[in-house]
Amino acid sequence: KVEAHISAANMTLKLGEITEAKQVYQAILANKALSNERRAYVEKKLAEVDAKMQAESADPADAAKRAVTTAEAAAAKQASLAAVSQEEKAKMEEAARVSAAATATAAAA
Repeated sequence: KVEAHISAANMTLKLGEITEAKQVYQAILANKALSNERRAYVEKKLAEVDAKMQAESADPADAAKRAVTTAEAAAAKQASLAAVSQEEKAKMEEAARVSAAATATAAAA
């Protein structure tokens, strides 16, 4: 479970959502059962987040670039979800056709 939270925080950071990533890393560190190895890793990532936040506050262009990157990532995610949704819809329609054909065949027999 901790690994899933760390992975989520890492992905959040990779997407440029620095503030959100920091919150997740801080929440992970609040876990008393966190191993020393994981704690050290999360503390390192938190230091990385703090450095990014410092750099961003020093250079507003980075913030704008990050906003564009985040928007692009969100758009890509939406497109991916739409494609999966279309694929699932096609599978469901095909399953319904097969089921209807099987029912018709059984009724004719």
